[in-house]
Amino acid sequence: MDCRLPSQLYHRGHATVIETALGRDADVDPALRDAVSDAVSDTQVRTVDEAVQRINEAQDQSLNNLREQGNWNQLFHLQDADTKWQATIRGMSEQCFSFAIRSLNNQLPVASVLCKVWNCSVSAQCGACLASRELCNAPEQTLHHVLSSCQVSLSLKHRYTWRHDNILFALRDLYTLTLGPAWDIAIDATRDGNTIVYDQHTSTIPPDILPTTCRPDLTAIDRVQRKIHIMELTCPWDSAESFNNAQERKSDRYGH
Repeated sequence: MDCRLPSQLYHRGHATVIETALGRDADVDPALRDAVSDAVSDTQVRTVDEAVQRINEAQDQSLNNLREQGNWNQLFHLQDADTKWQATIRGMSEQCFSFAIRSLNNQLPVASVLCKVWNCSVSAQCGACLASRELCNAPEQTLHHVLSSCQVSLSLKHRYTWRHDNILFALRDLYTLTLGPAWDIAIDATRDGNTIVYDQHTSTIPPDILPTTCRPDLTAIDRVQRKIHIMELTCPWDSAESFNNAQERKSDRYGH
């Protein structure tokens, strides 16, 4: 005869459900299992499916919390087995590596960080937007704003275009080296010496192949084999929504 109280029986069954769900859900990172289990144990779930759903929600919340300064370092152990990623990191300059790490940790001295995190007596608004006569109400200068959504950097200073086109030049050199001389590589970017020329577009699809006003960012053409590779480059903010929006925007451009 089981003399345990109903509350004890419930908690015993509840723990079994949580353990089964954790064991069944392969997407739960081992480093987060303890924290996820604690978070889920505080809720009342009765089935494994419901527990899996709560586990996924708790894991998403844990990953969102890692966006705070320094916490992304907890995920660095996942990169130990990735040799290609390690080679990429080792090939970066000290300045680029420092910028990448500080941006991941949200430690770059943007106005919002200086104001809210470091308690500096500065405005949290974007200085570039404030200086522009076109924008009266300047948005907050977050890392997201600086790297991908500042209209002044986009339209007046060409910062995003400079970043985009430099990646295109690097890809062109890589494709030229990899594919060989049989392929004609064209990019929609122009450079005068070491200076990128803006607002001067290049047709990347020859008219004898296809008369069109579309200008893919990069094309690779092998006329002997009658093959053409078309590539569009985008540099969105690092989020699922930004990637999906960019993919949809690029796909719609060539949907006709």
